[in-house]
Amino acid sequence: MMLTNLLALSASVITLAECTQQPDNDIQKREPKNVANLDYLFQQYEQDHKGEDSEEKVKRKNVADLSNLEHILEDEQESVEKDSKIKRDGIQGKQARRVFDPKSFFHAKIKRSQKVIKTYESSSVNNVLTQVRDVSVFAGYLRDSEKILKQLHKNRFAVIIAPSDHALSSKLGGRKPWEFPRDPNDENDAAANIQDFVKAHLVKFEGELSEIQDEVALLLFDGQTIVIRHDAATDSFRVEKGDSWTDVVAVYYADDGAVLVIDDSLVKPQN
Repeated sequence: MMLTNLLALSASVITLAECTQQPDNDIQKREPKNVANLDYLFQQYEQDHKGEDSEEKVKRKNVADLSNLEHILEDEQESVEKDSKIKRDGIQGKQARRVFDPKSFFHAKIKRSQKVIKTYESSSVNNVLTQVRDVSVFAGYLRDSEKILKQLHKNRFAVIIAPSDHALSSKLGGRKPWEFPRDPNDENDAAANIQDFVKAHLVKFEGELSEIQDEVALLLFDGQTIVIRHDAATDSFRVEKGDSWTDVVAVYYADDGAVLVIDDSLVKPQN
């Protein structure tokens, strides 16, 4: 009986020894994720206490400076949050503001428009101008300005803000486009005034033009900036220059451009 008990006790001891000799790689495989880098934290701790004598170090043995460790962890967290914010802001900025494609801007509005935009399929913007009777005077000015017309059609898509005939006869204080901004002394002066008037109503696509939602900022041939805004709720367009907004009466869309008719003028004589 005693021999049997001794054999059983020996077997238990052997089993216990085997359990305590598990391979190191099994434990390493089970290392949890997202565990703080303790080596790094304690290296920081040692650097903070380099000047301490041996007696002070003995007193501090196996004691963590929790306030210091907390400070280090906060710095790490702030760094991660800052990187995330930069990436997030970058994505939102690209989504909110994109490179402006004038043709796609107006084409997208055509799909929703019920009344304002009139489409001329497979037609040039020059032909559109000849078919819109309300802007016959301005169309004639543009047609006679050959150099400006060539520059306009260098654009991939021409945008013309055309004052109506009614606007030219009633919104310029009794003067004609060829009579300002300079008092004409001869035909050359009158022609120069008309060219300036035409340039003030043509969009020049240069640089990084951009679009935010349903609003675009554009550069005119005279160097001034305008804003074109589309209101989806009322299916209407408006043009802003300076502090003044002007309603767009109609939009005529062609393959190579668009004509926005306004019952006003973007430039007027100085009183």
